[in-house]
Amino acid sequence: GRPKTSDKKEKLVIRLREDGDSYREIREQTGLGLATIRRIIADRDALLEQITGWGINEMTQLLFMHLSARSFQV
Repeated sequence: GRPKTSDKKEKLVIRLREDGDSYREIREQTGLGLATIRRIIADRDALLEQITGWGINEMTQLLFMHLSARSFQV
């Protein structure tokens, strides 16, 4: 099978993606292949959906609404 990606690198991939980095930017910073990066992010999204019952699209919409509401607070 494929070699195990270290937990440290997986956490870095997730953090970089959450910070808005593209898959290619993540590849440049981590040295991981695009398929590995996609798998790490897909596994994280599937786990979040299992835990919350919400898909990534619903979670993204909720986060966007929350951030939008915060920007209108005085």
